[in-house]
Amino acid sequence: MPSPFRRHRTSQRDMIALGGWIFADLLLGLAMLFFTANTVGQPPPTPTPVPPTATPNLLATSQATIAALSTAQAAAAVTLAENDREATVAALTAEALGAQVARSNDELATAAARATEDAYLRLQATATAEAAQAVAAMSAAERASA
Repeated sequence: MPSPFRRHRTSQRDMIALGGWIFADLLLGLAMLFFTANTVGQPPPTPTPVPPTATPNLLATSQATIAALSTAQAAAAVTLAENDREATVAALTAEALGAQVARSNDELATAAARATEDAYLRLQATATAEAAQAVAAMSAAERASA
């Protein structure tokens, strides 16, 4: 009967496996030392400051808009007063100003329509003249085939 205190015979294969485990543990320990040594003694990184976003000043914007509109209205009133001083001094109201602007717009629209019509008539006259010149330049045989 074999003795229970008998030593187990180690083979070379067991020694190589044990050596591999010891080497892996050694590498793990060295890596941990490396990471720990590189992080000790360094101050934490400073955060990048975020610039504050500008908030619009709505009161200043509305005041500037009102000032610009009143300046434009005043300029229109001055122009109207220069064109017809006696009539505008008596009735310088918002309705009178609106009526003057409407008349100016009607006059501008009429002038633009006349200019467009004149340009169209000149274009037709030019096309008619070119066609007449082309017909005059054709020979009798070309006119017959056309």
